Amino acid sequence: MSIRIIDHKVFRALLEVVYHPKMIALALWFAYRYNFPTITSGYRKDKIHDKDSGIHCTKPCRAIDFSTTALIHPEAAVDDINAHWKYDSDRPEMKCAVYHDVGFGFYLHLQVHENTVYLGVNHVYQRKEKRSVVILETYVCYHWLIL
Repeated sequence: MSIRIIDHKVFRALLEVVYHPKMIALALWFAYRYNFPTITSGYRKDKIHDKDSGIHCTKPCRAIDFSTTALIHPEAAVDDINAHWKYDSDRPEMKCAVYHDVGFGFYLHLQVHENTVYLGVNHVYQRKEKRSVVILETYVCYHWLIL
């Protein structure tokens, strides 16, 4: 598994603040599932557009953006993420993954909340997966959630 960072400014922003443990777990889950993603935005001090909720400005940071250029079907990746992760059970309309364009080109926005939960490997998809994949996926998610 590898993760790219688009430039030195984003790299610095990633190091500037602590990230929410659930954000780390979701980002690692995404990176393992969709190998070699590129982070395009992490923490930022100020909102960058009118519809910006400010979630990138929180401490600990609860949002990371990824490029979608390497994804053949970004909408399918969003559906996959949201099938395995629930943002907040009190607000079911909110999602952990959003694929959108706010004026800078399409990208994948990942976000978490204090109530975000990982639903598990077989929550939605009753797939037959190799045991090692299930163990790795479960370990990555739960290891970061308990820190």
